[in-house]
Order: sequence, then structure tokens, then C-alpha cells
Amino acid sequence: MDNALSDRIDNAWKVCRRWINERDGSANEVMFVDVTAASLLRLFETCEIHAVSFAYEPTWRASARPIPLNACNVVQCLQSDEMASCSLSYITCAPGFQFSVRLITDRNIKGLYDLDAIWFPENAFPENAEVCARFHMVFAYFIHLEHLLKTRRLFIGPESLDDPRSGNNSWIEA
Repeated sequence: MDNALSDRIDNAWKVCRRWINERDGSANEVMFVDVTAASLLRLFETCEIHAVSFAYEPTWRASARPIPLNACNVVQCLQSDEMASCSLSYITCAPGFQFSVRLITDRNIKGLYDLDAIWFPENAFPENAEVCARFHMVFAYFIHLEHLLKTRRLFIGPESLDDPRSGNNSWIEA
């Protein structure tokens, strides 16, 4: 791991360590903003190949006729507005660990996409795990997704309905 990546993860850990491992049944979120359709397709294709228990969960518009889904169809349906949003549920296959992630994809006002990765501390941080070391692995996974998506804005926070760009203090740009 290079120094810049390690510093970025260390800085995120300093801000998140108070709440990142709370086992109260609520989730944590990582949001990727302003993602292009091409980057979405790349992520969906990668997940279809490498993730375990991968499933699309579309929200169809009333006028849409549901079709069988694959990465290309999902992106096309999001672009044509036949699909209001699409969630992806999967288990990561990152080296050295696995945890469940749910990605919710929504189109934003710029015509690009926001992806909200929802995950639970109970799942990502087993009881016997050293939390700081495990956080480094989990956050490195999300940075890997950030690079795959070719986005430069990643936010992390406890589960929230607020947009991280609204200035809500529960979100940290990492």
C-alpha cells in the first residue's frame, strides 16, 4: 500500500473510529457521487463476475415493462428512466475478508449517478477482529471501488437520509 493511500485511510479512521464499530443494528454508508454510466457498467460487470450472492433489485417506473437483468440492461434502463433506481446486494470477495454490501444507485440532478453503499459493522467487524486493522481493509475496498468508478468524491458516515453534499456533519469526505 502506498503512503498516500495509507494516509488517506488513517485520516478516515481518525474521524470514524468513534462510531464506525457501533453494534446497535444501524448501518454505515459510503457514498460515491457523480458516477458516469460507463463507470456504473464497469462496476456491475465486475460484481457479476467476482461477487458472491449477487442480485439486482430494481425499482421500475409504472410505465416500464420489466426485463431480465444484466449489467448492460440495468444501465440502459437507468439511462432511459424505465428504472427509477436499482439496488445491488452482494458479498465482497476482497482478499482476506468478506462482508455484505448493498449498493443503491440513483440518478442525480446532473444526470450522473450516486451510489450509496450500505453495510453493517456487525458484518464487517467480527467480534474477534482488531477494529483499526479491519477498518483499513474495509476502507481500502471502498477506495478500490472509487478507482473502478473513476470518481473523486467518496463520503463515509453513519446511516443517514441526508445528501452528503448538503453539509450534514454526519458525513465525512474521505
